[in-house]
Amino acid sequence: MTATIAYFALLAATTSVVTAYLNCGKGAESNCCDKHQSCRYWAGINECRKNPNWMLSNCQLSCRSCKTDSVPNKLSTQVSRYNYLACGKGAESNCCDKHPSCSYWAGINECRKNPSWMLFNCQLSCRSCETDSVPNKPSTQTSLCGTGDKSGCCDKVEHCALWARSNQCKSNPNYMLRNCQLSCNACSTDSVATKPSRTLESCSDNGMTREQRQKFLDMHNNYRSIVAKGQAKDAYGGNAPRAARMKKMVYDCDIEESAMRHAKRCYFAHSPAHERENLGENLYYTSELRVDKIQAAEQGIKAWFDELAEFGVGQENVLTEQLWNRPKTQIGHYTQMVWQDTYKLGCYVEWCSSMTYVVCQYGPKGNWLGDPIYEKGNSCATDADCKCSNCKCSKEEALCIVH
Repeated sequence: MTATIAYFALLAATTSVVTAYLNCGKGAESNCCDKHQSCRYWAGINECRKNPNWMLSNCQLSCRSCKTDSVPNKLSTQVSRYNYLACGKGAESNCCDKHPSCSYWAGINECRKNPSWMLFNCQLSCRSCETDSVPNKPSTQTSLCGTGDKSGCCDKVEHCALWARSNQCKSNPNYMLRNCQLSCNACSTDSVATKPSRTLESCSDNGMTREQRQKFLDMHNNYRSIVAKGQAKDAYGGNAPRAARMKKMVYDCDIEESAMRHAKRCYFAHSPAHERENLGENLYYTSELRVDKIQAAEQGIKAWFDELAEFGVGQENVLTEQLWNRPKTQIGHYTQMVWQDTYKLGCYVEWCSSMTYVVCQYGPKGNWLGDPIYEKGNSCATDADCKCSNCKCSKEEALCIVH
């Protein structure tokens, strides 16, 4: 019997050009082109850095890898072409500039005008690292938070409103949706990731059963509970740290519909970010056809969670760039599964002609580079420990239930 091969990945960039596609820039960038329609998406998930041999040749426009004499927004947003690193001192020792002209560019206001490149490559000059000594450390000032229903929706950087007006919420969502939620209206109940859930019982008859949905939900919450109790083995040694206020997931029919739309494409690659605003995503497939959907759920979820025991995170429990980009040691499926503030889940299993395909999406999305995966500490003992106005503590599960 032919052995079944199971694959799961965040995304592996293609190794050959398969379409007659050409998209070039304008003006000084008219000779700078993308040769594949997915270049912009791949660049957005860091493939310019992870797979430069292919990307910098075939996705020059999206990777900004063409040679021009212009200011930093014409350079690569992902790859520093200069062997240069200048870091701060003391509390800022991990805050670095990756280009010798960072200080000059910051002085001519490029941190505001071109944040997608500058806040990644010129962190020291832009003061964009999160330390106690850096002015742009996430602010707790009420002036950066909304009022009324939006009182809990805040900007962490004073320039958020300016950046939002210059369309950075769309062009630089990874930074903006994490740090500028108020200005980007990312807390809006209009978003699938944050609006009130249509619960498991109200999902449509679309090929998934109540039992199958319950399996996805129960397995996710069981693993989150194991982590919260400090019982999950970490490849770096010992167990992952306890979680102080891990939220219990709820099933969401609208998110399931989004996962279904992508699963039915039967194309093993992540869905475009604009199709799942503020939603994370995990993918799994097996070459075995028409696998029982509950069995497929069990296989996929276990494979995702096993990344902790196989590759490890460590006691710091922060999703660093180094951790994210380790070669052949994926961790992003696990981290999205247990991301503290992610509490909504929708999944779909599709029987494709060449595989059984599992797609789960998560809201609000996790996997923000540089952020803690969850807050470490003793799990909740009272509702107040959850520090959430609409949360109840489940001591038995060590999870905070969102109402």
